[in-house]
Amino acid sequence: WKDIRYPIGYIHEDEFVIHRLLKKANKIKTIKEKLYFYRQNLGSIMNSGFTINRLDRYSAYSDRIIFLRREISKDRIEILLRIFIRNYFNDFYKFWNPDKIDLHLIRMKYAFARIFSIFIRFHFFNIKEIISFLLFFISPKFYYHRFYKKNNI
Repeated sequence: WKDIRYPIGYIHEDEFVIHRLLKKANKIKTIKEKLYFYRQNLGSIMNSGFTINRLDRYSAYSDRIIFLRREISKDRIEILLRIFIRNYFNDFYKFWNPDKIDLHLIRMKYAFARIFSIFIRFHFFNIKEIISFLLFFISPKFYYHRFYKKNNI
């Protein structure tokens, strides 16, 4: 824990650190017994349904992909990226309002920008997909009308 800290101002803090903790572990073992249980509180994050605050997970996911890009195989990174992309746009547009600026959506766009270089470097996506991602980053409104809306109706 000397160099691992939970981020401040995010929910799902464990999503930001678990991959770092697992990498530092000397040994990991599993057992059949279920020894870990969650205490459920009615007002907890996990019982609040899907809210815009849950979008913080995309910052954690992008951090994890960047961290793992040198640790796991290229084909597994591609799987992580494609899952990230599929879920990312669906969640982004659930809360997107072109007339309102929201901190969580700004964080999501930053998370997307952080892993964009991985898209390009590993050639996982074709040129049309890359251009569409760039257009999203420049103008979510244009991307929504040109690409997302017609593919998700």
